Amino acid sequence: MYCEFIDDKLLASSSNGFNGYGCEISIWDIRTRKLLRELRGHEGSVPCVAGLTQQVTLKKLLMSVSMDRSIRIWNIEDGGTLLLQRFSAIPE
Repeated sequence: MYCEFIDDKLLASSSNGFNGYGCEISIWDIRTRKLLRELRGHEGSVPCVAGLTQQVTLKKLLMSVSMDRSIRIWNIEDGGTLLLQRFSAIPE
């Protein structure tokens, strides 16, 4: 499991899944302790997430790296994938 504070209100957590099960990223409101949304799309465990802010629009984004050899950038507000980059091999 991996956790990352996005700002003073939001927390992202991920877990060790495979084959698309348990590979979601959960976005939590840390003030209310409620789950806001789950980001789904990775097919392997997600060992790393990082919060980002888009500089022009100030939208909250999340970057995730998965063992399915992909990197995604998500729009936290609607849960949509803004960028998906797949790799043919995991660098050593």
